[in-house]
Amino acid sequence: PNNLRNAAGAVLSGWGTLAEYTKVPAAHAFLRPKNVTPAQASGFVIAGLTAYQALVDLARLQPGQSVFINGGSTSVGSFAIMVAKAAGAARVGVSASARNEEYVRKLGADDFFDYTKAPLHEQLKAAGHQYDVFMEAVGTMDPTLFVESPAYLTPNGMFFSVGPQGSGLLRFVWKVLLQPGFLGGTKRKWK
Repeated sequence: PNNLRNAAGAVLSGWGTLAEYTKVPAAHAFLRPKNVTPAQASGFVIAGLTAYQALVDLARLQPGQSVFINGGSTSVGSFAIMVAKAAGAARVGVSASARNEEYVRKLGADDFFDYTKAPLHEQLKAAGHQYDVFMEAVGTMDPTLFVESPAYLTPNGMFFSVGPQGSGLLRFVWKVLLQPGFLGGTKRKWK
């Protein structure tokens, strides 16, 4: 009943969506390209907006800064590569499997790490480059990438996550959000 009231309110106000019908100003709509399915097109908005908000609104990415995107071939990660390049990022590093290397490089990735070859945090440490922004677009629950981030994230850098998913939430919350620096917590910003 509450959901029906909310849906009815959207319809009565003249804005919003209900089932397959949507009413928006014409200036906010465009034709879907023929090579894009409706299902694909429906994900563009949320994935693109997530990447944009993380890099532009929250990280305040500046031209010349460097960005690392864990999950460069994910929907959010793919948009994040393009947003970072459009914002003037000097270097965009990404992780993906080897089969997606060409795809992420075409989107603009400069550095590529195949996460299937070795633990990603070890590869990033060995590369020796520090990034200004680290965007976790996989949604992994393992806090290792954040905990080890001082090796590859600048002291004033920010670590962003699309949100941890899976089991181990208590361990994640302790290691990332609550553990103070004097008890081994990570001295980097996490959002």
